[in-house]
Amino acid sequence: LLPAGQVIQAWKMFKRYDVQDVGKLSAIDFQLLIRSVLRDRFPRAKDIPEEIISQTVLKGEDVTFLGLLEWLAQNSFSKHLLVSSEQKFIREIARQYGVSLPEVEHVKFNFDRYDTDNSGMISSHEFKGLMHALLGVRDQAALPESRLVSFWREVDSAGTGAVNFKEFIPWYLGYFRHDAQEASGPVEAYYRNIRPVPFPYRSH
Repeated sequence: LLPAGQVIQAWKMFKRYDVQDVGKLSAIDFQLLIRSVLRDRFPRAKDIPEEIISQTVLKGEDVTFLGLLEWLAQNSFSKHLLVSSEQKFIREIARQYGVSLPEVEHVKFNFDRYDTDNSGMISSHEFKGLMHALLGVRDQAALPESRLVSFWREVDSAGTGAVNFKEFIPWYLGYFRHDAQEASGPVEAYYRNIRPVPFPYRSH
């Protein structure tokens, strides 16, 4: 069985190719669907291994939505097929920085929440709200304006006036990454990450 989220995404793909809205895809349309979801992995259609194309397609029969689900379930990399480029990036970030997937997803959720104009970028004004939310700061005195300005200059190092998530997340995790098993939060993680590591004093 496929997770509910993957089933929903599969349904959207199915409807995109069911242009006649008849509840089934022709063998040709199904091949086009397969090629679209495999494009990143196999840029050239002729490189797609025959073993991952169902016998239904080879026989030239129509494919229902149930047939699509069965095809996806039978392929060991079905999760790869249904993961968007954004989700892939989030997973790569989690692996690269050794943090949990929920932590990165939490940051992405808040990033999108404060991207009020849905531009995919956050401005310096939106950045302030985002940082207050991520750090759980209710008292603005706990996060001075001067510190926010310094943070923004680091994030927007190019001086463009806006940053996207790919620019923001490495900077954020570089300072505020914390161990989910620890009781401390991102603010404590920040001070721990910037605090010099003391060297033990050895008397001679």
